[in-house]
Amino acid sequence: MEGYTGKLMQNIIKRVLVIIFLALLITFALGKFSQAMLVGLLFGSTISILNFRLLALSVTKALEMSPGKAQIYASSRYLIRMVITGAVIVVSLKAPYISTIGTIVGLLSAKLAVMQMGLGGKDTV
Repeated sequence: MEGYTGKLMQNIIKRVLVIIFLALLITFALGKFSQAMLVGLLFGSTISILNFRLLALSVTKALEMSPGKAQIYASSRYLIRMVITGAVIVVSLKAPYISTIGTIVGLLSAKLAVMQMGLGGKDTV
């Protein structure tokens, strides 16, 4: 299972990097590029990848548990991931050197990568 998870993570990371690159190109084209946007995109996408990794670890571990324990474990891990995401958004709102829009796009990048894979992207794993 770890081999599959490792390949999946590599694929997601590659796709996230492409999404971030495209987002940067769009900001350049619209004349909205700034250092804060770059920091926001990097900050959000890094947390997005880490959250995706936490999800993969949680699912792998929950599969080894009884259904009742797995449900409690998965729910607690979901709450932890949401608290992390909320904290990242709060930090981006408070820090003037981090673009909140860039952070949100970065946070969505892993989800967009997974959706793209599900829509028939090459090299799904």
